[in-house]
Amino acid sequence: MAERRIGVTGSRFAIEFHRTRIRQAIEDAMPMDVLIHGGANGVDRMAAEIAKELGIRCEEFSADWGLGRAAGPVRNQKMVDSGAICWLAFPLSGAQNAGTWDCVRRAVDADIHVMVTPLAPLKIARALKGE
Repeated sequence: MAERRIGVTGSRFAIEFHRTRIRQAIEDAMPMDVLIHGGANGVDRMAAEIAKELGIRCEEFSADWGLGRAAGPVRNQKMVDSGAICWLAFPLSGAQNAGTWDCVRRAVDADIHVMVTPLAPLKIARALKGE
């Protein structure tokens, strides 16, 4: 049987408050064998930690920053080309999310299903957390 591969993309500015929402989306996408991510701070790192807790193998696609501004898009295309059957996207409400939306567009262009879960703006997340 083929591996069930799921990709994750999202805001670098996600905070611990968002972990529950990210975890729920990953659990909802189960079963999966491999979680694909870009290794960035925020959503990518949290998703990788959650996947490891759940016994899911991770594949990290780090950006080659020697490519300059092309680094993120090149990395995103490599991730999309790596065989994910669907993508989980976590844009931060009220933020630009350029890399997240680039990855979503590339997945959609490749005819891969994308599930978008917006994350609460930092101001609201911090207020709810009592900061």
